Amino acid sequence: EFGIPLTCKLLCENPAKYLGIMKGKIEPGYTADLVIFEKKGWTLEREHLHSLNSNTPFLGRAMGFKTVNVYKGGVEVYLKGTFSRPPVQVVS
Repeated sequence: EFGIPLTCKLLCENPAKYLGIMKGKIEPGYTADLVIFEKKGWTLEREHLHSLNSNTPFLGRAMGFKTVNVYKGGVEVYLKGTFSRPPVQVVS
């Protein structure tokens, strides 16, 4: 089954291991980057995107999980739709 544990392994643990960086696991010594989801049905619309590039094949699709919190280096940077610091830096 393609569930949360396998997704975490494929998208977090394995890439970090391949790159030789201490990320992708919740263990002492690893960088405290963490995303917390809730199981909630919703539809992805353009106004939900926070990227400068809004091209995605998922617009208008039903989603099964929603991001609640994001921690970067142990510091909360996103909580229920609000960023505590800008999500991207625009360099001109």
